[in-house]
Amino acid sequence: MTGIGLLATAVLSGASLLGALAPLIAATTAQQVSAALANGDTMLRLGLLGLFVVVLLDVVVAWSLRDVLAPVAPGAARLAGWLRLAYASAFLAAAGSLVHAVDIGSTDPTAGLAAAATFTSIWETALMVAGAHLLVVAAALLSGRQSPRWIAVLVAVAGAGYVADGVAVVLGAAPRLGTIAGVGEIVLMGWLLASLRSRS
Repeated sequence: MTGIGLLATAVLSGASLLGALAPLIAATTAQQVSAALANGDTMLRLGLLGLFVVVLLDVVVAWSLRDVLAPVAPGAARLAGWLRLAYASAFLAAAGSLVHAVDIGSTDPTAGLAAAATFTSIWETALMVAGAHLLVVAAALLSGRQSPRWIAVLVAVAGAGYVADGVAVVLGAAPRLGTIAGVGEIVLMGWLLASLRSRS
């Protein structure tokens, strides 16, 4: 369940953030906001729906990952679950800003631009929580023998990368480690899916 949830989250968030919502998120002027809304209001709203499904999937992942980790590190499993839920809550708040951007952008593109920028700020700052979640997951994996140590190390690197990106945003710098961090999440997802297949 956890691996499938992570896979669905990755696919949906990628399709929404890098596809349907990309023109709005990447907008830097009010004119670009107007163009994004004029060219794809339906696609934007489908992308927003995808983000809210991602939030629900994050809740499922938090619950199921706790069950995966609890046998070897019950305390870390609970903490990882709560951190994942905290990130999901922050992402929900960020997605709400995009809803506001779509709703108001057609009549007030400047306000729409500000709302879209709020989404980016909240999301990138929340990466610190996502990173903390992965660091706790890595610590739990290291404490047990259910996964190779190199998987735990890559998950820890991913967590550190997300924390570094979040700190960079707070300090006014551009986040740069997201791609590297994503590798660790992909490895974790692959291991969980492989474990599910081996048990079936």
